[in-house]
Amino acid sequence: MGQVVRQRVDGCSRRGPLVGALLFVCVLSGYLLSFNVDQPAHNGDWFLRYQVACSIVERDSFAIRPYQQDARSGPGQDHQLYTEYTLGQSVALVPLYMLGRALAGRAHTDCDAPVAVPIVLLTCKLLDPILGALLCVLFYATARLLRYSPGTSLALALLLAFGTSLWPDVLSNLEHTMESLFLLAAFYAALRLAHGPDSGRLWVLVMGLAAGLIFLTRVSGLLALPIFALYLLILHWHRRSEGWPRPWLRDEAIYVAGVLPSVAINLAYNQLRFGSPFRFEPVPGQSLGYPLPSGIANLLISPGKGLIWYTPAVLLAIPAVRRYWRRSPRAVLLSGLICAAYLLFYGQVVYWHGDPAWGPRYLFALLPYLILPAGELLGRWTELRRSRRAPVVGVLAASILVQLAAASVSFWRQFHYVMGAYPAQVVQYSWGFDMNYYWKPDQSPIAVSLAGIAAITHDYVDHAPLLQHGEDQRLGAANEGCSFRVYGRASICLTDLDAVRYRANWNTFTMWWLHPYSWWSTGTVALLALLLQGIFVATGALLLAYHGAAIRLPRPRAPTRAGYPRRQEQAAASRPLALAGLLAALCFGAIMLAGALDSPSRATPLVQAQPMGARVVQGQWSYAVESMRRLPVPARDGSGRSSGRTLVLVRLRFHNTTARWLPVPQQRFALVASGGRMLPLAPLGVASAAGVYRLAITWPFLRPRGDTVSTLVYLAPASARGLALLGPGIALTPL
Repeated sequence: MGQVVRQRVDGCSRRGPLVGALLFVCVLSGYLLSFNVDQPAHNGDWFLRYQVACSIVERDSFAIRPYQQDARSGPGQDHQLYTEYTLGQSVALVPLYMLGRALAGRAHTDCDAPVAVPIVLLTCKLLDPILGALLCVLFYATARLLRYSPGTSLALALLLAFGTSLWPDVLSNLEHTMESLFLLAAFYAALRLAHGPDSGRLWVLVMGLAAGLIFLTRVSGLLALPIFALYLLILHWHRRSEGWPRPWLRDEAIYVAGVLPSVAINLAYNQLRFGSPFRFEPVPGQSLGYPLPSGIANLLISPGKGLIWYTPAVLLAIPAVRRYWRRSPRAVLLSGLICAAYLLFYGQVVYWHGDPAWGPRYLFALLPYLILPAGELLGRWTELRRSRRAPVVGVLAASILVQLAAASVSFWRQFHYVMGAYPAQVVQYSWGFDMNYYWKPDQSPIAVSLAGIAAITHDYVDHAPLLQHGEDQRLGAANEGCSFRVYGRASICLTDLDAVRYRANWNTFTMWWLHPYSWWSTGTVALLALLLQGIFVATGALLLAYHGAAIRLPRPRAPTRAGYPRRQEQAAASRPLALAGLLAALCFGAIMLAGALDSPSRATPLVQAQPMGARVVQGQWSYAVESMRRLPVPARDGSGRSSGRTLVLVRLRFHNTTARWLPVPQQRFALVASGGRMLPLAPLGVASAAGVYRLAITWPFLRPRGDTVSTLVYLAPASARGLALLGPGIALTPL
């Protein structure tokens, strides 16, 4: 096999750099075009790593003052605060941080600010798209190493890039993309060991270095280290009958030498932070102990987290595995070891779901090894019976459609939907809570996101809910508070269920070019989007033309000695992927069309004024403002003079049409006031801007099929001539 692999590598080495460069630019431009703004940092884990990178540059320190104090950070031996994460992603962010700081014209930035400098933070968020594009290039090289044709290898690389959960994983900015890249690098080096005694030493060292970097990226990457050591042992045992000249112990020693630098860095970092090389977190906790059978079932087949639903394309490995085994038994063996180790480990992790997150993020590193067997079907497409082609295209289309939904609709939509609509099934509201939606198909993030495509389109036709991104807003930590400007105006601090309907950009499509920014003009945003789109289309067309991958070519009359002609084989490999992409796009468009047709022919005003006593219907319940009283507040000096303030008591009557108790948090209502004029939409999340303060916040429950009366109490300026209650709906009731 070594001679065959050597010929294959040498044969493609002349054009490999050009194909790799085109593929890198194509995938990177596609990722940047779909870059999302669904959370300021998408998640707090990434923002903590960003703070560490900032602290390294600005303070020559690993200590931070975290934007949010919780179990993810804690005091070290010097009483400063450190995160529980390893250094891998933070160190990788350092060059991008310095570049972003230069682009922003800043000499330094405040690492402790909960809102980062936009240009700096956006530049740092380029890391994962870059790593994701590199991963696809390495995946293409791996497919070529396994003797797939250039066309089949390209089809597999594009499938991995845009037809698997790698796409939303890249957009999440989590460290799993970096983990996947280093794991695939170790896998590639392991397959190159068959070249011979001289080059083999180099690839053993590369395998060790890559495996060590997995550990440097994630603490759980430690489980990758024995996998490749075991593979070396099996490889030597299998080839000893061939008289393989390399001693096993020497190869293991070289492998360990490659691993040691990363292990030493981790241990030294632990010693520096927590005073012990073997302490990886500030507050030790119990990570393992979940029932293994349940964990594996949850990760693979549960409707809410199962890998087969988030990347249906992995199902193609089942009919292709026999041919894939004949192609490369060693690739199957190593892939099996990797997949088994990850499943057995994460199936026992108490926090197996990794929420809040899109899909089983801990298994996304396995996607390259589950996608590679699909090349057996794509590469011999013209030989497949027509009855087998339709299911393949259907599975591919479903896989692409899921990724399109994930890239365009925020998964936080489902998170807030479950929190608002099914609060009783949430075990506890704290970091690491269990939302218990995993085996409920209607609560699956995939189902909520697909329905969200129609709902968001409906809203765009009705109200065009574009967010306004200010310099001081939307680009900081994940938990910034609840004052967001929506529809270009304002939003009150809503409940989770209302958040799905009105709040932030889980009520909009998340692509960055759909939103205005204060630091970019609309023309600049449009120009950048068109430029990226042009690069994506141009490089994709060049790749297809370079490989001769026409969509429709006639079937040859007879195969040659090596099978079907080279051009025909490459064209056939791209055909099912192209058909699947077209079918997924049509389904996406049909969902959008359904949402658009459901919109009213004439859009109603976003905020409607309601007279006193009018009943406002809000889903399964309704409310009416029955009365309002103003009581002057005397001065505190006992003189009996007015303090310039007045108490406003608003009496509301709620009606519940359901047969169960419904929680109605009264903070969904806010009073707006002005001394000289009505302020119909004040910045209600910061009530003091209107001079209004809520004095009593209660959480009443509406009795089943009955009325509930509640009173809201506000403190407002006595000079305010205009008072109005803004409630859900959104309805404005002048008082």
